[in-house]
Amino acid sequence: MVSLSVALAGLSLPGAAQDGPLSHTVVNAQPKSSKQFLLEHNIGLDPPSLRAALKDADPMVRGAAATQLAQNKITEAIPDVEAALAAETDRMNKI
Repeated sequence: MVSLSVALAGLSLPGAAQDGPLSHTVVNAQPKSSKQFLLEHNIGLDPPSLRAALKDADPMVRGAAATQLAQNKITEAIPDVEAALAAETDRMNKI
């Protein structure tokens, strides 16, 4: 799984990965992209939906939303991702 801090770095650094898979565990053990994961959890892929998902109760959704914002280069979401990172309680999302 990609952490919020890694996603934030992706938003801040030129040349960051574009659409790498996340290692979300699934029945067939195939990694899913953040886009697939979010759609399966009924999270929209538009910037307002992704920004709202940064506050989701599920840490995997929060991480996937941050990853998708980074992959889409939504730089105006940097303050939202920074706030989500500061408030994050799941240690894996803070790495």
